[in-house]
Amino acid sequence: WVLDEGKPAPREVTIGANNPDKTIIVSGLKDGEAVIVESQAKNAKKPGPGGWRGFL
Repeated sequence: WVLDEGKPAPREVTIGANNPDKTIIVSGLKDGEAVIVESQAKNAKKPGPGGWRGFL
């Protein structure tokens, strides 16, 4: 998401280096635009109290 006049607006961007320490947006943004980055791991499935059950 890119903030457009203070409101979130979806924008397709290209990501370069993507590791836990640094993510580089290489295209899709204009100078001075703010970005909200969402982690895919945030929505990852987690095991239940008894561990993984069934097929993933």
